[in-house]
Amino acid sequence: MAAVVAQKVPGAEDLLAVGEEQTFGLAFDLTQIAGVTLDGLTVEQKAVLKEVAADPSPRRRWLSVAEIPFVTLVRKSRPNVQIEGLPERDAVRLRRALENN
Repeated sequence: MAAVVAQKVPGAEDLLAVGEEQTFGLAFDLTQIAGVTLDGLTVEQKAVLKEVAADPSPRRRWLSVAEIPFVTLVRKSRPNVQIEGLPERDAVRLRRALENN
């Protein structure tokens, strides 16, 4: 495309030239934030990015800093919670405890 425009408008190829280092968009933003290329991300980082992309409402799955200790406690006391979810018995007990406070 740049070559065609350059034939019609001399000097335009300089405006249209986009090298790898000049590519903008989400991928560029992510590499700037991470400080590495997308290929340089860890397996875990790539997995999380794929989960975010697949979920139409990813913020509902994101923990705030204040929530991390609670979730860490739940995961420590119920190691399978990430796979199986919170057992119904525990969910009922937690609801009751929270309602009483």
